[in-house]
Amino acid sequence: MSLVLQPFRAIVARILFQRAHGRYRRGDYAEAAEIYEKILEISPRHIRGRCALARSRMNLGELDAAESVLLAASGAGVAHHRIDYLLAAVLNAKGEYIRALPLAERAHSAVPEKERYATLARRLGGDLKVFVSGWRPTLERVEDYRPVPRKIMHVLEMSLPHKEAGYTFRSQYILSGQQNAGFVPFASTRAGFPADAKIEHYDEIETVAGVPYHRIELDGPRYHYSMDAYLAAYAGGVRSLAIRERPEILHAASNFKNGLVAQSVAESLGIPWVYEMRGMWEDTGVANRSFTEESDRYRLHRKMESHCLRNADAIVTLSGTMRDEICSRGVDPDAIFVVPNGVNADNFPVMQRNETLARELGIDSSPVVGYVGSFSYYEGLDLLIRAHEKVLRRCPAARLLLVGDGHESKALAAIVEQLGLGGSVLLTGRIDHGKVLDYYSLIDVFVVPRRASRVTRIVTPIKPYEAMATGRTVLVSDVEALKEMIVEGETGTTFTAGDEDALASACVELIDNRERRGKMGAEGARWVRQHRNWQTLVERYEQVYETAKRRQLSSPTRRASSR
Repeated sequence: MSLVLQPFRAIVARILFQRAHGRYRRGDYAEAAEIYEKILEISPRHIRGRCALARSRMNLGELDAAESVLLAASGAGVAHHRIDYLLAAVLNAKGEYIRALPLAERAHSAVPEKERYATLARRLGGDLKVFVSGWRPTLERVEDYRPVPRKIMHVLEMSLPHKEAGYTFRSQYILSGQQNAGFVPFASTRAGFPADAKIEHYDEIETVAGVPYHRIELDGPRYHYSMDAYLAAYAGGVRSLAIRERPEILHAASNFKNGLVAQSVAESLGIPWVYEMRGMWEDTGVANRSFTEESDRYRLHRKMESHCLRNADAIVTLSGTMRDEICSRGVDPDAIFVVPNGVNADNFPVMQRNETLARELGIDSSPVVGYVGSFSYYEGLDLLIRAHEKVLRRCPAARLLLVGDGHESKALAAIVEQLGLGGSVLLTGRIDHGKVLDYYSLIDVFVVPRRASRVTRIVTPIKPYEAMATGRTVLVSDVEALKEMIVEGETGTTFTAGDEDALASACVELIDNRERRGKMGAEGARWVRQHRNWQTLVERYEQVYETAKRRQLSSPTRRASSR
C-alpha cells in the first residue's frame, strides 16, 4: 500500500514545498516552518524540506529547534552534505565551534567547489587556530622607531559618523578631551569598517569634530576571512599606519581582536600598549540569549579577553565593579585604572520640555516615563511596558516613551499590542542623534530597568549620565553597576531588578511627587557636571600612560621586545 501511495506523497510534498517556499521568500518564516513540518510528516527523507525548515527556524532565532531538525535526519536515515553544512552553521551561530568544525569540513570535502562550504570550514578552522592553538599575528621588528611624544594611537572597533552608540561617543569624548589636554590622539577602526557595516561611501581618513579616524581596508568582504587571516591583515594595516604616524603608545579598546592586534604591533615597534575593557561582550551575548555560558564562544572569548588584560602594560575600565572583575582574573591591581563613562556637559544642557514635539506626539502635559537607548533583552524594556500597565491604574494620564531600536523591537511592539497599550506607549524607533535632546526633554522619569545578569551587574552604561545631565530624574534597577552610578535618593533612586510591581510603584511615587523629582533632577545634573564631565575625566589618562611606559621598561619580557 505504501508503494502505491508513494507517488502521491511525492506530489503532495512538491506542492507543499512550493507553497512554503513562497512564504519563506516573503519573510513569513513561522508560516513556512509549519508547512515544511507537514512535508517531513509525509516524507521524513525530504532533504530540501528538512533544510528549509532548519533555515526557517534559524531566521526565527530558534537555533535549538533548527539543530533538532537537522539532528533528526540521522534517525530518518538521511545523510547529506547540505545537512552537514547547515548543522555546522547552526552550531557556529550557537558558539559551538568545536562541534561545528568537523561537520563543515565533511561538507566541504563532499562538495569542494561550493564556496560557502569552503568559507565556513576555513573560518571555523581559523577561529580555533587563534582560540585554542594560541596563534597570534607575527610582525617584523621595526628598527630605529622614534615615537612622537604624547602622540596616542587608539585602536577601536568602530567610530562616528557611521555608528552612533555608547562606544563611539565615548571614543569621541576621549580623543577630543585628550586634544584639549595636550595629547596628539588619532584612531584607527577595525579592519573592514565601515564597509562591513554596509556603508558604501567613506574616506580613508574621516575627521569628526577635529578627531581623525583612519580606515583600514581589506582585500574582499570580511566574512571571507578566517580569524587568523583577518587578524594578520588587521595587524599589518595598524602597523603601517603606526610607522607612518609614529605614536608613543597604542591604546586599544574592546574587544580582544583590537587588543591582540595592538599587542603585536606594540611589540613590533617596541612601545607600550594599553587595553581599555569597555564591556564584557561574551556576557552581553549570554544576557541577550545569543549563546550560553557553556558554549565554546563564551569560554574562548573570555579566555582571549583575559589574555589582553594580563599582557597589556596598563588597563582602563569603566567602574569599580569591572575593576573587581579584572582583578579576579589575576591582573595586577596597580595596573588597573577606572575612567568611568561621562558626558560632555556642553552637549547635554539641562532641558525644558519641548512643547512642540510633545504636541506632535500627543503627549501635551502628560507625565512621561521614558527610556533612550538600545532595545536589547537584558535592558528589561518588556518589564517596563508591563509595569506601565500597572502605573496606568493609578496615573491614567501617564505616557511611556521608548526611544531607540534593536533586536527586541518587534517583541516589544507585540507586547504593547497584546496589552492594548497603543494609546499610551510610544515606540519612536531610531531617531537622528541631533534630535535626542528634544526627546530627553519630554521625559519626567528616565528608567533603566536592566535585568539582573552577570553583565548588568558589572558593566555600566552611558545613558543614565546623559539623562542626569539634562535634569531628568533617574530610576534604575538595583544591579550593582547601576547602583554605583547614582547617589541613592539624591541623584537618582532604585527599584528591585525584575520586579514589575516595585518598578510600577517607584514610577507612580515619582510621578506623584513633582517636588522630589525636581530636587533629584537638579542634583543629578550638578553631580554629573562635577564628577562625570569628560573635560576632567580625560586627565586620568596621564597617569594611565605614565604607568604603561614605566611597566613596559620594568618588565624583562617587554624590555627585551623593545630592544
